[in-house]
Amino acid sequence: MYLIAAGSAVWDSIAQVPEQIPVLDWQKEELAKRKVTYLQNPDSGSSWEEIKERFPLFSRSK
Repeated sequence: MYLIAAGSAVWDSIAQVPEQIPVLDWQKEELAKRKVTYLQNPDSGSSWEEIKERFPLFSRSK
């Protein structure tokens, strides 16, 4: 239980200042590539509802 609380505290502190978390160049390149792919075919992805159906873990309430 303590490990979960510690992880939660770390996540909460990160969430308070997301602009201070560095985004690496390779991450920016990947995001740019994905944006181009999306703009070329916006219907190619899955909706949040489809994701929740395929992966039940994401549909759990917190």
